[in-house]
Amino acid sequence: SSEEMAPPMALPPRVATSGRHSVAMGKGLTGGVVGQAAMFQVQCKDEEGQNRTKGGDVVVAKVLPPAAVSPAIDCHVIDNRDGTYTCTYLPVKALKGVDIMVSVNGTRLASAPFKASFESGATEATHCRAYGSNLHHGVTGKPSSFHIQSRDAYANPRSSGGDVFYVQVRNTACFHPEHSVYMKKWSTEATLVDKANGTYEVQWTTNFPGWYSVEVSMDRVPILGSPFKVCVLAESARVPAGIAHRPVFCTDDTRAEDMPPPVSRAHTTLADDVIVVRRPVDRSDAAAKPPKHDTFHFFKTRDRRWTSRQMKGPLLPNATTLAAVDETVYMFLQTAGPAKPIDAVFSTDLDAMRVTGELRRHKVHAKGTPPAATAGMQTAVMRRGDRPATIWFVGGKDATGRLGDVHAFNTADLAWSCAHSALHGPRAAGEAMMKRENHSVVAFREGLWIFGGRSDVGLLDDLHCLDTAEDRHEWKAPATTGDPPGARECHSAVVVE
Repeated sequence: SSEEMAPPMALPPRVATSGRHSVAMGKGLTGGVVGQAAMFQVQCKDEEGQNRTKGGDVVVAKVLPPAAVSPAIDCHVIDNRDGTYTCTYLPVKALKGVDIMVSVNGTRLASAPFKASFESGATEATHCRAYGSNLHHGVTGKPSSFHIQSRDAYANPRSSGGDVFYVQVRNTACFHPEHSVYMKKWSTEATLVDKANGTYEVQWTTNFPGWYSVEVSMDRVPILGSPFKVCVLAESARVPAGIAHRPVFCTDDTRAEDMPPPVSRAHTTLADDVIVVRRPVDRSDAAAKPPKHDTFHFFKTRDRRWTSRQMKGPLLPNATTLAAVDETVYMFLQTAGPAKPIDAVFSTDLDAMRVTGELRRHKVHAKGTPPAATAGMQTAVMRRGDRPATIWFVGGKDATGRLGDVHAFNTADLAWSCAHSALHGPRAAGEAMMKRENHSVVAFREGLWIFGGRSDVGLLDDLHCLDTAEDRHEWKAPATTGDPPGARECHSAVVVE
């Protein structure tokens, strides 16, 4: 007799996880503090909204800051094997309005993206920095002031006060020998005012000319660059009859590949006490393979050492102008070619490079209309107290000829504005300078001082000042004495206060 076959066992219906129905929860979805791990959980659900009780799904979570500010952060995801997944990440940039994207099996959660904000972490003394014109020089009998910007371990500026900084000022060399014995016992009280926004104002005064050491520390740890060497002169000090030039030698361990080649002025800038040089790319040989990344060279004036770093990202065009504000280097690009005006702005943070060891650039979404000049324009950086710095662009030329325009790039709201234009913009009061290129321009207090250059009538030897006090722009003709420099172009100028 044949045995009767048993019916096959019925399998339970397969329940699929639904990414659209899955949910995420936890404080890490709303933000956190820089340097502290943030965490949230994902609960996988099926199409009926029921919790899944087994693992095995592919959960991906990313923190997506604006591309112009910081790269994306991949969350570390742990499968708890009960339908839940723990996601952890470490924020390193103090930002607001950051997207957190979560997906399950390639399908985004219905509630994603989540909006998060991150506050700067605890103050780290080694990343705090001082800035201000009196940080390196002063005048006897007048207050020497500078500012301290507190920062966390990831070089993010702090936005609140409460830190305790210690400032010690001592004399290291006296210009008058008869004061030397007294100055060995001399000390001064430096006043420190907490601005309650992460910055602190320091003031101190001396009546004796000489060299001073200003030490700034927090919890006995010096801030970045401390101690600072300050030269204090008498108000009646005379300008020397001659100036002696001497070569600056690099340290013996400087590598040849860290030394930059000859470059134009547009490819150099001074970021605090570091000279920054961008290596130009030789595109004359069409057969030669260009490098993949830009190389930047850094000369640290304190230890006289050259170093170099490759910048992440595609090559910048050779028509790129550098300008630095504190530790931030801005790159103004003419991506359409040297005969076109500025159409893109990038920035890089040297403090972040010190922390991570990588040189990264971020796109700046600038507002407003940039200068029309394509060549021969000159830049100057102006900082007024604790107000955000402004980068000024003066003169130059475009396809129509030389220009007398003056434009400003505000580093706070990242916006262009026009201070003076003879053709299609506002005109500053007073008698404007002639149209020119290859001149020099320096920012001193609230004025832009412009000398020389080449105009349509030839080389110039005139001096002009554009007063920007209280955002009122007025041209002034300074009354000068003595023998002025001869007419010239492609020169440089600096301010010695």
